[in-house]
Amino acid sequence: MGVDSAMHVSRSAASFRQTDSAAFSRKFGRFLSVACVALALGATSLFSPLQNVPVFAAEKAPVSELAPDLERPVVIYLHSLSSNNGEPFCFPGGKKGFIYHAFKINSPKLEMKSLEYDYGKVFTGDYADLVNEVEACVKEFNIKTRRLILVGTSIGGYAIFPLYAKLPPQTRDLVMGAIAVACPENLEICAKKTRAENMLNIYKPYSEGLPNMSLSRMLANASVPPVVVYMRYHEDLTVPYACSSKLLPFLKKKGAVCREITLEGKHGIPAQINYEVAYQQFKSLVRKSPEEADAVK
Repeated sequence: MGVDSAMHVSRSAASFRQTDSAAFSRKFGRFLSVACVALALGATSLFSPLQNVPVFAAEKAPVSELAPDLERPVVIYLHSLSSNNGEPFCFPGGKKGFIYHAFKINSPKLEMKSLEYDYGKVFTGDYADLVNEVEACVKEFNIKTRRLILVGTSIGGYAIFPLYAKLPPQTRDLVMGAIAVACPENLEICAKKTRAENMLNIYKPYSEGLPNMSLSRMLANASVPPVVVYMRYHEDLTVPYACSSKLLPFLKKKGAVCREITLEGKHGIPAQINYEVAYQQFKSLVRKSPEEADAVK
């Protein structure tokens, strides 16, 4: 090899190292930004490893005439009991915060709408207002393709399943699936097992109707979202595992493709990085053909 050739190779290698180093710096800088925001907002699971990611194959994947549209998704978010419709933004004044950006960073054209709701109506099975709100979102965003994703935390996660079942068929056909965080499957068991005193006070006025508030019982003859990603906390004392253990097996039997992500920490709102992982898992499941979904183990 001549001197000129050797110098050219040396310069190329140096250029490659500089490019590779710059790319790493950008990625690491972005991670630090996410970490700072999430920790400032009180996140407890920023560095939580994904303990388990079991996948349940659909016995019969739901078929829609509309192809999923992951380029322009619209997230409809239902907050938890201890918060309000500003939760996805997590900043004063409704400014867009880390939950919004967790989805936006993976789908730049994404839109997000958080719905206010009366949790008492959720406990009594009255979803008429929420159905109307979803219908209003369909008109607001001019949704004509399968762009909707239902996302909920705690009781908001519980509510997205009856809400989906109660939507008109033409609206259900616009829903790609759901992402649920730390939600119960059975409210009666949750009322008995929870260690959160504030939850006991909330459940008390509805105690007589709680035996009927099991999702597997309520939705036995109803539709469920075609794709579901569920995030569960390993040390959740507010919604213990006994309250949610039947959810994914039930959804699987109903034909949904499901993935569970287990996080370290206690009940609450996951950090941005965990929402990002959940959304990436969701997108990978949505993209699978019915035949591929049947083969998922």
